[in-house]
Amino acid sequence: MTKTYLSLSVVALFLIGSLLLCGCDGEGDEPAAPAVDISGVWRLSLANLGVRSMTLTQSGNSIQGSDNSGNSIAGSIEGNNVAFNIIEPNGNIQLNGTTTTTTMSGIYERTLSGVPKSSTWNAIKH
Repeated sequence: MTKTYLSLSVVALFLIGSLLLCGCDGEGDEPAAPAVDISGVWRLSLANLGVRSMTLTQSGNSIQGSDNSGNSIAGSIEGNNVAFNIIEPNGNIQLNGTTTTTTMSGIYERTLSGVPKSSTWNAIKH
């Protein structure tokens, strides 16, 4: 019996040590908490598409809003990384980039009538 308990103890210690070494907590991966709150009014410049205003509301990692043309905006933020879509009547603009409390920038892809185009974007908070 003593040998069985000793073997189980060694196995248990090995499993606990492995979990500690890999940083696993048994809870699964959670998205990184947002580093900043990007709620507010932003001046968005899309290379080759022009400038527009957008109003964003952030709740946790979720971003919602609209632009000055009434197009819906939905996306997410993890740490300083942002990803959101502007949903237009004829297609979507997917924006991916990084943010601080007052600036954002990155790459966008616009699909219009099935044809994708990519370029850069930046935004400044009002």
